[in-house]
Amino acid sequence: MIPDVVVLSVRPVELIRIIQAYQYETGKRVAASMGGLRVVDSDLIVRPYLTQDINISSYCLGARIVAGYESDRLGIGMPFHIFEVIVQAMADSKTGFPFPLYPGAAES
Repeated sequence: MIPDVVVLSVRPVELIRIIQAYQYETGKRVAASMGGLRVVDSDLIVRPYLTQDINISSYCLGARIVAGYESDRLGIGMPFHIFEVIVQAMADSKTGFPFPLYPGAAES
């Protein structure tokens, strides 16, 4: 069964690697929309499902206290089709961003 949305709890360094891979593959930026309550449901599941795009959240107090998310974790939610793009992009970008491929980069 394929999920509608994939939610990951990551450290900031892992979050930036995910965003870099997404941008490497698509050229798109990630814009976050965060609330202060029930963020796992609203920010990380419902928003990605409705917008069909990535969303990021710093978690709310309930998620941190009740669910036990550690203080060094952030949440990222995305539709499954974007998760597939990111998985491929992680492999494609594992040696770094291809700066030599940019026009004019060889002359510098």
